[in-house]
Amino acid sequence: DRSHQESLLARNHRIARRIAAQSAVLLRNSGRLLPLPKAGTIAVVGAFAVYPRFQGAGSSRINAFTIEDPLSSIRAAVGDSATVTYSAGYDVGLCRDHPSAIKQAAAVAKQ
Repeated sequence: DRSHQESLLARNHRIARRIAAQSAVLLRNSGRLLPLPKAGTIAVVGAFAVYPRFQGAGSSRINAFTIEDPLSSIRAAVGDSATVTYSAGYDVGLCRDHPSAIKQAAAVAKQ
């Protein structure tokens, strides 16, 4: 039954998310950058913040039930208490940088 399968997929996603959160290890926190403040402005630079890599190639190709992107997760974590700005920084479709994209990313980072 489809609804039962979707329920299992959602449950498994919650479990995987919890395991990933509990498994994260911070090796270095130079300048006490983390945790991110929940007020002010947070700049997110990099197209993978919106289009995350979630699979490899060959035998590791999968159809993901759901994908959580870092930008949405950061915005959800800070809510309305902070402004989150974003710039791709490069053309993800062409897998290369572009001077105007780099300039825009630098401007976002300076805010």
